[in-house]
This record gives sequence, C-alpha cells and structure tokens, in this order.
Amino acid sequence: MRSGTQAVVRPVIHEGRACVLKSPRGGVWKPISRRFLWREWKVYQRLKGVQGIAESLGYSEEGLLLEAVEGRPLSEFRRGQVTVGFLDELDRVIFDIHSRGVVHSDLKKRANILVAGDRPVILDFGAAFLEGEWLYETFRRVDLAAAAKLRAHHQPETLRADQKTLLENPTWAERLSRFLIRTVRDPYRAMVGDR
Repeated sequence: MRSGTQAVVRPVIHEGRACVLKSPRGGVWKPISRRFLWREWKVYQRLKGVQGIAESLGYSEEGLLLEAVEGRPLSEFRRGQVTVGFLDELDRVIFDIHSRGVVHSDLKKRANILVAGDRPVILDFGAAFLEGEWLYETFRRVDLAAAAKLRAHHQPETLRADQKTLLENPTWAERLSRFLIRTVRDPYRAMVGDR
C-alpha cells in the first residue's frame, strides 16, 4: 500500500481480477481527496477504450477501482534502455489522450509511465485537465515536452524538429517547475534526505 497526495493506493482482487483501489485519504483531507478521485474517474470515463491507459472499473464510496497492469515504472530504466518503438507508441497514446480532450500534466514524473512488455501505459490522471479548462493548452504543451524530454534522454537521435522546438522554448509552467525544484525541493531533500 502506498499513500499519494490525493489517495491511498492498494492492490485488491475484484471479481477474481487483479486491480488497484485508489481510496480517499482520511481525516480532514477526506472530502477533498474524494472530490479528486471522482474527478479522476470522470477523466477515465472520457478515455475509455484508449490503448495504453488502465481500464477504470468503477467508482464508489471506497474509491476508484482500476485494472492492475503488469510492468515496471519508466523511472527504473536508464538512458537508452527504452526503444524507439516504445517512444513512438508513447507519442501515440499522448495524441489519443489529447484527442479526447484530456491532458495528463504530470508525465515528467517517469513513475507515471509504466513499461508493460514493450508498450507504455500511462497512470495516475489525478492532476489531469480537461479541454476548455483554464490551463488545458499550457499543460497539453507540457505533456508534449515531457515526451520530447524522454525521447531526448533515451533515443536523442530520433528527436523530431517539433520536439526540439518544445525543448528549446519551455512554457511558463515548465520554467516555474524548474525554479521550484532548484530552490525548494532540492534544498529540502538535501536537508532531510530523499524520502
């Protein structure tokens, strides 16, 4: 079992099938956590049928039930260990997500991308934005930049011109994120350790 910002995540068996249950956090955070999980469930409904996304099996008082996907987080793979085919497939999954009016917004966190055999599976839509929302276009570009960074890291010779442009011209959100990492997160981790 692991506890995230918005939910407690644990493996469960549902109708004989391996699943993951994202339950609301307890205490004063419970109403907020429940709202985020309901919103994430709505995102999964919009993405139903997209290859490369875990299937949502329902939402209840207990939380959001998702199919369990076998694989390893992309964060466990070193430079060059991911194939061009995997990166091309990841680009396709991101395109399909965007075509449904959803942006993930946290693909820079490599643990949100699972390597399932030789295919990508994108996890955790808790920070997603929907088309028409205020930051949708900004974070659509952030998703594309995250994919370009992954390609630059694993297979730099296959970077396309549009991906190079994204990397050379970061959005205000990417610049702010880098600033916060350098000035807040990294000094904090240096002080207390990386937990």
